[in-house]
Amino acid sequence: MDEGGRGMPTVLVGLLWAASLTCCFNLEPQSAQIYNYPDTSSPEREPYFGYAVALQHDDKQDSSWVIVGAPRANSSYHDKSVIIEPGALFKCSLTSETCDELLVDQTGNDKYDSGRQTFHYHDLKNYGWLGGSLDSQLKYQSNRQATCVCAPQWKDQLWTINRHMNGACYIAYDALSNDTNFKKEVPLVNRKKQQRGDFEIYAYGQAGFSVHFPDDSTKLIIGLPGVNRWEGSVLLFEDEKEETTIPTRKKRQAENRNQMFLYDTEVAQSDEFDDSVLFGYSVTSGNFMDPNETHYAAGAPRAGNSFGKVMIFEFPSYEGSELVTKGMLEGDQIGEYFGAALAAADINGDGLDDLIVSSPMYSGNNLENPDRGRIQSFLSTQGNFVHRKSHHGTEVTGARFGTSVASPGDLNHDGFEDIVVGAPFEGTGAVYIFLGSQSGLKDRWSQRLSPENFTPFLKGFGMSVSRGVDIDNNGYSDLAIGSFLSGHAVVVKSRPVAKLLGKVIPSPSSVQWEKNTTINVKTCLHYTGHSVPQNLSVRAKFILDYGNTMFRAVFDDKQSTHSFLEQLVIDNDKCRDHRVTVKEDKINPDFPISLRLEYELEEDSALELTKRPVTDPAARNYTMNSVFIVKDCNGKICRVNMKTTAEFINGIKDVVVIGKMNKLRVTVSNSGEAAYLPNMTLSADRYFILTPPVSHDCDISTNDTKVLLQCQLSNPIKNNSSPDVLEVAVKVNESQLMESISQLELDVNVLGEGEEVESDDNFIPMKLKLATEANLELHGASEEEQVPYKLSDNKKSIITKNVKFNHTYVLIKKGPTPLHLIDLILDIPVNFTYGLNFVKVYGWKEKYSDPYTFNCELIGIKKAIRSSSNNSSMSYGGDVAVTTGNSDIHAANSEKESDGGVQYFNCSSNLIKCARLYCPIHDWVLNTQSAKVSVELDVDLSVLAKHISVKDGTVFSSMAHATIQSLKPQVVHFGNKTITGVVVTYIQPDTLLSVGVPWWMILLAVLGSLLLLGLVGYLLYKKGFFKRTEREEMKAQRARVESSSQGGTVNTAEIED
Repeated sequence: MDEGGRGMPTVLVGLLWAASLTCCFNLEPQSAQIYNYPDTSSPEREPYFGYAVALQHDDKQDSSWVIVGAPRANSSYHDKSVIIEPGALFKCSLTSETCDELLVDQTGNDKYDSGRQTFHYHDLKNYGWLGGSLDSQLKYQSNRQATCVCAPQWKDQLWTINRHMNGACYIAYDALSNDTNFKKEVPLVNRKKQQRGDFEIYAYGQAGFSVHFPDDSTKLIIGLPGVNRWEGSVLLFEDEKEETTIPTRKKRQAENRNQMFLYDTEVAQSDEFDDSVLFGYSVTSGNFMDPNETHYAAGAPRAGNSFGKVMIFEFPSYEGSELVTKGMLEGDQIGEYFGAALAAADINGDGLDDLIVSSPMYSGNNLENPDRGRIQSFLSTQGNFVHRKSHHGTEVTGARFGTSVASPGDLNHDGFEDIVVGAPFEGTGAVYIFLGSQSGLKDRWSQRLSPENFTPFLKGFGMSVSRGVDIDNNGYSDLAIGSFLSGHAVVVKSRPVAKLLGKVIPSPSSVQWEKNTTINVKTCLHYTGHSVPQNLSVRAKFILDYGNTMFRAVFDDKQSTHSFLEQLVIDNDKCRDHRVTVKEDKINPDFPISLRLEYELEEDSALELTKRPVTDPAARNYTMNSVFIVKDCNGKICRVNMKTTAEFINGIKDVVVIGKMNKLRVTVSNSGEAAYLPNMTLSADRYFILTPPVSHDCDISTNDTKVLLQCQLSNPIKNNSSPDVLEVAVKVNESQLMESISQLELDVNVLGEGEEVESDDNFIPMKLKLATEANLELHGASEEEQVPYKLSDNKKSIITKNVKFNHTYVLIKKGPTPLHLIDLILDIPVNFTYGLNFVKVYGWKEKYSDPYTFNCELIGIKKAIRSSSNNSSMSYGGDVAVTTGNSDIHAANSEKESDGGVQYFNCSSNLIKCARLYCPIHDWVLNTQSAKVSVELDVDLSVLAKHISVKDGTVFSSMAHATIQSLKPQVVHFGNKTITGVVVTYIQPDTLLSVGVPWWMILLAVLGSLLLLGLVGYLLYKKGFFKRTEREEMKAQRARVESSSQGGTVNTAEIED
């Protein structure tokens, strides 16, 4: 820093494009100028350069600058070892890229004697916080463009024991320069009014804690939050007027018109407040109640039991009178510091200023995240502040959103003034822009600026924000922002705002439903705005049938979207024609074909950045029109008469078979005017599985209780068109079926566009009985149907000791219903009733369709073990095949056998006891499955010979029966439940074996049959049998008979209960 206190700052022009649309509207960070504290030496503490900022523009000289306060800086005009951190004020040029300290007060810590005993003081500038608050008149008027900077911690040290923090303000009336003369004002140094006993009056008044220039350039208001033991007050500085209502004895003559005078140091009070409320913490003014009358507002953030208050008031006409209260606003959260900052702006464009009140310590409903901050907007309506509305930033804990508030004016020239809000502790800081509108301040901010948009070393960004001033003559307000913790001031310029308009004009504007139609569509673009270039480029996209996935209109190149670039002249339409073909299939006649024209500015790199227009991101950047579809109806609404039928075509009416793919046919016809967009909804209990038809476009959805199938029908269904037919496969999901359910519900509902003449015949509720359908077939066979034995030479005894054979049973399931349990039981004769065993069961084999298995259990006899010595003879070994007790032996009814002839050994004889092979078969699902059981038997002829005729032999038979066990009693069953089968083996002497037929006899029989068949055919031909006229009638009669029997039949003779 040089001896004169002037230094060269670092001026940075932001080079980063905005990261997102949240940072980008018409405040352009890319062209920002960033100033840092000009003292290149390292201060002991941060100087808080940027704690207060203001912009000024000199219309006479057409020059602009930013004023920056640094309340903790050491002044280059004073010995910093004597006057420590008095604070400093800087003027930063926007053209020469320099920041110079202004000589605000050239005196040191000197004594001042006015010649009046009560008005003399001894300066103590140390830690005075010069630059802690400042304001500037926005325009040059009344022969001045005044600036006021205050040092609210300036102290009077006339008596060293009590140093009174009265505060001081400095006013300059002319455009700021290095030799500008600042007039010092110390309104609270009256020696008689410092204290009365222990009660502080002016002693700690901190005059200039807040400062504000109203629109009336002859006035200045400052806040005095510390007077009267921190009750606080406000003070008005004003030019002397030729006529005044103040008594002559209270007047003070001004030296010239470019000075202000204050009322006598009897500061105006208000009976609205108590001690320690800090009234005057913030001040502002506006035309709140009348466009031609100024009123004032001041915040008292600790009033109302720390809820905070803001008072709207007038100054009294006489000194010593109380402030005239015109309105009072109150906070609604304790400790939120309601009224910490104020701004007045006409945010709804009604001609009256509205009031913005900040609460930087607002914590919301979640007190665990304090000091997020908020602002509240109060619309002024004939003097009443109504429509209180809150606005927030990103609601970060500790952000203190609302620490600073200002109005930049109408930032985007939409006719509504806007608001700037600082949140210096939101990370490294942030500044928000809220736009005005006809209904007041918009809920959400339109732009958010943060240090990331500029340079990474800014901190405390948003501690101060200036009022808006057009510093580059582009017709839009610009803004200064203080970043006090890092010691920076940022100047952000605004870009012009262009308003784009479009038109879409189809000709004709309606088309017929059933025709391909070619229409002409004209698109027009229009461009306007304040201080925007004469010409610019706009990129447009024209979309046909917007919002529809099945495009019903196309351009000549079969595309539904065209993009193009238009060169526009301000306030002139630019139009072009498009030929469009509307397709025949228009789907929904009540859904017109939407035509959408989208548009956006094309960046013109030839223009200076701050002169390139932008569009409001919240503005609608498109326009739409529609081509309407004329329906085939007499009126606007079609009178339709649809009729719906529903029936199952492969079963019995009102019955669904478990496991079967039941086919439901739905038929929809129409005898009225055309039914557009018809659709069928099938609503079924959740136990159903629905398979949609492939012939229609369908969707399936489910909820806790229902399955919904929705299908689009032919569009439209006309009076003279064929009925629309759908076939839906309906299957019962047995895995989720509850035990007690015997009936399910299924509803069919058909709807369409238009007025239905008879709606009852389009809703069909169906209550469906559950049924099972399954048949059992049981087939049996003996591996050797005839088993021989040898006789002795005299034919009176049997030489063969034992014979072996297998009995095999095959069980087949037919029908769609899965069966969860079938009992297959085989009864085998094994013992005489007196206990002698004549049959051994060596084993059995089970075979089931892969990958399923089942197992059998032998009851009533032990499984025999083969002898290793001779497989052809019967050997009992250690484990003889004997009965295990009468309880498990099956005995049939008595049947007395004759002494001669063939003897029968089966389980129906009372002389025979039988063993039982029990085979439970589980989860039989598929029709193609079969279960096979093969039992290996060994008959002891040495025992049996005593009971049979040796020459005639015997018949040995086993019996099997299968029973379905898993049927539910409340569910109808179609088919048999039980079936029985028998397998017979003939045990005979070898002399009775069947002899085969010679081959020549078989050949002779075949030839004779062929000869007879030919002779019969010849005779029928000769009689004219193949030419009879009744043949076609017989075919027709047969077809009628077959048609009448459709729907299925049941052979009740096969059903056993």
